[in-house]
Amino acid sequence: MKKLTFWKSLFLLCALIVGSTSAWATDVDLKLGTNNQSSYSGTLSSKINWSLAKGSGSSDPYHSNASYSKIYAGNTITISAVNSSTTKISKVVLKAQSGYIQTWTASDASTVSVDGNNATWSGTPTSSITLTNSSSSQARLNTITITYTEVVSPSINASSPVNYAADITSGEISYTISNAVSGKTLSANSVDSWISNISVGTEKVTFDMEENTGAAREGKITLSYEGATSKDITINQAAAVTKYEVTIETPTNGTLVVQRSGVNVVSGSMVPDGTTLDIIVTPNEGYKKRNWQAVDASTHTYTSANATTYTINGHDVTFKANFDPLSQYNYTWNVNGTAVKSETLYEGSDVVFPEVADLGGKAFIGWVTTSTVAPNEAPSLVSTSSVKASANTTYYAVFAKSSGNIETKTDELTYSSVGVTSSSYTDWENKSFTSDAVYKGQTAGGDNNSGDAVQLRSKNSNCGIVTTTSGGKVKKVTVIWNSTTADDRTLDIYGKNTAYEEATELYNSTNQGTKIGSIVKGTSTELTISGDYTYIGMRSNDGAMYFDKISIEWEKGEITYSEYTTTIAPATVTITTAKYATYCNADSPLDFSETGITVYTAEDKESSVGLNEVTSGKVPANTPVVLYKEGADGTAINVPVIASADAIEGTNDLRVSTGTDVDYMYVLAMNPTIGFYPWTGTNLPAGKIYLQGKASYGAREFLGFVANTTTSIDNVVVKTIDENAPMYNLAGQRVNKSYKGVVIVNGKKYMNK
Repeated sequence: MKKLTFWKSLFLLCALIVGSTSAWATDVDLKLGTNNQSSYSGTLSSKINWSLAKGSGSSDPYHSNASYSKIYAGNTITISAVNSSTTKISKVVLKAQSGYIQTWTASDASTVSVDGNNATWSGTPTSSITLTNSSSSQARLNTITITYTEVVSPSINASSPVNYAADITSGEISYTISNAVSGKTLSANSVDSWISNISVGTEKVTFDMEENTGAAREGKITLSYEGATSKDITINQAAAVTKYEVTIETPTNGTLVVQRSGVNVVSGSMVPDGTTLDIIVTPNEGYKKRNWQAVDASTHTYTSANATTYTINGHDVTFKANFDPLSQYNYTWNVNGTAVKSETLYEGSDVVFPEVADLGGKAFIGWVTTSTVAPNEAPSLVSTSSVKASANTTYYAVFAKSSGNIETKTDELTYSSVGVTSSSYTDWENKSFTSDAVYKGQTAGGDNNSGDAVQLRSKNSNCGIVTTTSGGKVKKVTVIWNSTTADDRTLDIYGKNTAYEEATELYNSTNQGTKIGSIVKGTSTELTISGDYTYIGMRSNDGAMYFDKISIEWEKGEITYSEYTTTIAPATVTITTAKYATYCNADSPLDFSETGITVYTAEDKESSVGLNEVTSGKVPANTPVVLYKEGADGTAINVPVIASADAIEGTNDLRVSTGTDVDYMYVLAMNPTIGFYPWTGTNLPAGKIYLQGKASYGAREFLGFVANTTTSIDNVVVKTIDENAPMYNLAGQRVNKSYKGVVIVNGKKYMNK
């Protein structure tokens, strides 16, 4: 007889799996010998029967050893399915004591291959196979491994009956197939003449019906699928009823849609009495629904603003919809006296508030509807969530001085944590855990007191770490993984606002809290917590984990506010008749662009000072600058505070004094020429502005302004010099009248011959 090769056997097994049924291969071991199977027959896993028999041999099989049984020449081994219709055996492997495997024949005449100490049968899946010791000697078998598949037939899932009104002429049946077979499809048919055009699609069968003009009737569509029990679906069609005409008037300023079972009804349609219709009224932009009307053919008129259905009640009916224009409201947002946003909104539309930055060294805290607030009394801020337009409104931004005692605190757990008194952690501040679940000094395969890691045991031990006192809000959990933890293992983090009593609550769906997220080995090392949780819990979801460090970051304290205001006063700048001044606002950015003041940075150029104009006029906080105003007379000038200003590019050698002198300090003065002169006093007061000179340039007595600006000293004048005025060379050194060359006197250049 033709033998089956291994590959053909494998092909047949695959055919079983993807053929007319669904199946999954399972292995089960039969242990022989007096310590395991001392009997000669039995059942494995309630699925497989087995028996050892004398067959044509001279001796019965014999359990002579604790770990194997003797199967004599001619003895048989029969493996069969308890349920032959649902279980098929595809492979049997006989495993023997070394040197005692022998040769075997199979009842289906297929080959039993022998390799080493194993004899393997794999043939066409069957409900029963008998293997015979075909040698002249005994085999000593210790294990028989049986591979079988459980067959699960497909089934059709669909609801019955399906009901339709008399005038409905198309229908559908939703279905699914359990244990579907690749390449197989559903089929559907009916013997009822009034059901036609049946079409099978993916999980849906569609069909047509004749309109019913008589009594109620019942039909049937049969669904069939290879290997599955056919399913009959009852199709009920109601008795014919009187129909009435539906008229739909097209409204202005909106739409009116009438639907029957999700399908739009066309004006002029005839609809059976008792049919419930859905009424959908949608206003155009700028309008709102007043109501809709159902005017039937009698004298009845139905008006409704909220109802969404109408039932045909023995009359023709006309549907109408009415709309009213929406009111419009003006909304303005005022920040520090300036309207930063204005818009007109239809009533009921969403009011969207703009974002506002802190201003003038004060924090933005919210909005009010009055232009002023009491300076030291916390205002009642308006809610900015889900606001709908309903009235003309101006909102004013409120700013306040912020203070508080915010403190960041970090608690850590390491294998050498202070306070550990035993092999388990018992004194980790603000934390607790199941005592037999978290260990210090633990490595894979090591003792509790050895190694260099923290071990978090498997979730099966109900172990975890939970916070027992909040101390503030939890902001971040950070771990440093030990190399012995496998990648892809996850540390799950849960948040609560009520205390954990013990770590095992992490496995109670009621008390575990809200899952915040996970830290995954090989992917992440920290989790930032966005919610305001005062307690957290951590647990392993993938078996034992090892860490070098686990830390929890807390934020303690709270911010308080005072000095409330809706308008922040501008900065005040005073420039004398010298026209120049140095200035720095430490609190907030300023905008000089509308003040008539030109703003410069200053750069030490060895023998002079280069002025570079800040063309935007906007100066960040804590930025020292030179100010120039033509016609300045010492009058105070208001400079608006702004939310932000870009950092000024380029070199700026101006500095703000800390109250302690440094080398090469120059201050702005008119002596009698305006420029920077060496500071000769002691400890320039804190907050004053000075020019930081460069050591490589040496000591210079005067630094005048030079730049491509209208305020530069850039022309040489040849004329008689006032002999009594101080005279400087271009290096800023004071010279006498015998000096020859270009000199600076009273801020102007002269040629001294």
